[in-house]
Amino acid sequence: VSGLHKALAPMTRGRGVILALHRVRPRGAETSSFAPNRLLEITPEFLDETLGLIRRLGFEFVTLAEARRRLIEGGRPFATLTFDDGYRDTRDFALPALELAANRAYTACGRTAKAAEALAAAGGT
Repeated sequence: VSGLHKALAPMTRGRGVILALHRVRPRGAETSSFAPNRLLEITPEFLDETLGLIRRLGFEFVTLAEARRRLIEGGRPFATLTFDDGYRDTRDFALPALELAANRAYTACGRTAKAAEALAAAGGT
């Protein structure tokens, strides 16, 4: 491999990434037979691996407001997370993965007031 992709990354990878997450819970977690959004689920392990990869690729975790600013004004490549729908598993499984990664940037969207409170209580910004 030539390594050219690494040299060209600053010119080709874009300004940032926004991950809109819905459900974070272990595989095989109790579900009803009707689960039309099952494709929107990820495991805590996958979230942890994804956060690590994003950091290794040189993206900085920022708030959604900072992501907007960087899109307008420029800056280092960014990553931000949103947790939609306000499921209890955001608190139970996503929060520990975020704490493990020492990630302090999050944005709560939709019906996530309780999840946002839990994240804020854990020291999020």
